[in-house]
Amino acid sequence: MREFYRYIKILTTQNNDHFVRGTVIQVLGSAYRHEGAMMFFGKDGSLFGTLSAGCLEEDLSYHAAEVMGTLQSKIVEYDLSTDNDILWGTGAGCNGQIKILLEPFGWNHIPPNHSQPVLPRIERLLDDGKTVFVARSIEGKVEPGTTFFCSDDQMEIGQTENTDILQRMVDHLEEFASSGTHFQCTFMHDMESKFIFERLEPKDALYIFGTGPDVEPVVKLTSAFDFSTTVIDPRSSRCNRTFFPSADSIINEHPEVFFNKNKIRENSYVLIMTHNFSRDKQILELLSEQPSPCYIGILGPRMRTDRLLPPKQLLNKIYSPVGLNIGAEGPEEISISIMAQLIQVRKQNSMKTNVFFK
Repeated sequence: MREFYRYIKILTTQNNDHFVRGTVIQVLGSAYRHEGAMMFFGKDGSLFGTLSAGCLEEDLSYHAAEVMGTLQSKIVEYDLSTDNDILWGTGAGCNGQIKILLEPFGWNHIPPNHSQPVLPRIERLLDDGKTVFVARSIEGKVEPGTTFFCSDDQMEIGQTENTDILQRMVDHLEEFASSGTHFQCTFMHDMESKFIFERLEPKDALYIFGTGPDVEPVVKLTSAFDFSTTVIDPRSSRCNRTFFPSADSIINEHPEVFFNKNKIRENSYVLIMTHNFSRDKQILELLSEQPSPCYIGILGPRMRTDRLLPPKQLLNKIYSPVGLNIGAEGPEEISISIMAQLIQVRKQNSMKTNVFFK
């Protein structure tokens, strides 16, 4: 759930404010959003995200104000299938029953059984490119709000004063992490409590080599779809905020200088769009010495890519010609085909089972 990372980056700019987080924890039938979908309510009435097509948010705001005042979580249920419920059943476009958990949330919020806020620690792990697995009690013997979390490469449980259940949570978190799912709401019989399990994902790292006019619409889209986009090109006249205001990072360097100073993130995404044959060939050779990316998109026809003689270890990572074949013409349409392919590959990668805590 990369939307969590996107939202906390907004909320942390208002770190003295309190919010209420709304999470869909159960859907029976059809609904606008799936289980695990979330949104946030500010104390000033501001809303971040949505859980419906606009038919639930107003009523949820009243419940959120109550939660903000009491600092006690609450579950709200809506039945969108009944003919008698004119307010919710008409115009909702759904035919299901929804349970939504509302709970206190904020940068400095300290959950029950904790001695310090957990959100700053979770944010640091996400900033480091790690996937974070979170278990949070919502009702039962373990006090609601009690939170446990770990990263995808180490069992680092969030600080809690409740040491009796730590080892059991290690086992449950490892099982959830290995399942490959993103959200689960389940009753844990050994703890006599209901827990939410969530897989929180960082932005995917995307490196784009080249700053031609065809790169501009690509960066606009990738930044909007939860990619941490770095643009690399030696030409400061093109590689700047004027042309790429939404890029996360802009680097004015030749490829060999960039790779000499930096290691790209493992399982990252790379787009080669320099329009320069010798430079593209150099980038591929330098990539073969880096942590393995999961995607390398190369602009131009397949025949040109074959002439680049990519290193053998990169062959199964290369997508050429870049983008899904939708008959795209012109920079704007081509950028959509590239974005669609990036999303497709990301979805495929997220379904793969990883090895954790070894």
